[in-house]
Amino acid sequence: MLMVPGIDAARKEAQRITPVEVIAYPDNVQVWSKTVFPTTQLEWLGARCGNGLDVELRPKRWDRSRQYQQRLQLRRPSREALQWLSASDGILVNYLELALDWSFDHVDERDEAHDFVCKYHVKRWHGDQKIKFVKGTRYTGERQTANKLVSYADLPSRMTGEVYCVHLEWRLNGVQALRRAGIETVSELLKLDAHEFWKKRLIMRAVDCRALGRQYQIHVLGKGRRRGPYFGSKKTAAYDFDIMVGGTLVMMRGSTQAVVDEFRKGFDVARCLREIDVPQLLPKAWDMGTNEMFRKEAGVNGYTEKSAENNVCGPAQRQREDQDGHEGDFVG
Repeated sequence: MLMVPGIDAARKEAQRITPVEVIAYPDNVQVWSKTVFPTTQLEWLGARCGNGLDVELRPKRWDRSRQYQQRLQLRRPSREALQWLSASDGILVNYLELALDWSFDHVDERDEAHDFVCKYHVKRWHGDQKIKFVKGTRYTGERQTANKLVSYADLPSRMTGEVYCVHLEWRLNGVQALRRAGIETVSELLKLDAHEFWKKRLIMRAVDCRALGRQYQIHVLGKGRRRGPYFGSKKTAAYDFDIMVGGTLVMMRGSTQAVVDEFRKGFDVARCLREIDVPQLLPKAWDMGTNEMFRKEAGVNGYTEKSAENNVCGPAQRQREDQDGHEGDFVG
């Protein structure tokens, strides 16, 4: 019999994941401005971003009116920085990275938590997207995907510096994706409920192997429907054939999301999934740090100009590269 974790085992595994700290914060905010801000204001703004500010002076692509002239990327902005932007006119938000950090006391706890995410996290409306792993980082979609979750566990927390940290990052790419999430303006970002945002997206599901095995035999193998489970027999013992088939399918795919992606067009896979409740992994509110901390980190000149001609990178910050080798998913 294949050793595939059952539903009860998956729920017990979830209960064992107890981070010492759960922090949610906006990790990257990209906006376009109709106004070209002077250097003094950019320095002030950059000093209130934990990892500085990138500035690019050029018209926004696909903007026929040519109204938007300056792109700002605020890396880990403080509340003061976002409040200042919200009071400015002519600001368009078109990219967000909203982060969630789980900190642990031991490396084994951290690794177990990230493995749990890789096995049981399910993204709604995943469609034809595929899960990809690049250098230990899990991506639920390609670079230009409107909504995707990125997670890794091999770097310290950007907010607290805790070494044993699982970093999850929901990337919203494009104005339409932000509008669907209810974040059209910087003011709406400030009012966003962190708990509800992550509760809707941190979806954990375990596969009911018996239900999956039965659906697979009916809809894929074309076997007839039956009312009860089918028990095969060997010389030594009887076995549940549905569980054996379902367990084999789960083991071969490796995760709940992979099972959904593989069979979603063949039958209703949602009927084979069971919820895993993880309230201890959800944040209570956004944590944007203190302005004093950011000014110390960013320095006086906390921004970097980014030229369209030479493509000069921004402040020193290690970012997870995407699968095609580009840094981040910035649009515009």
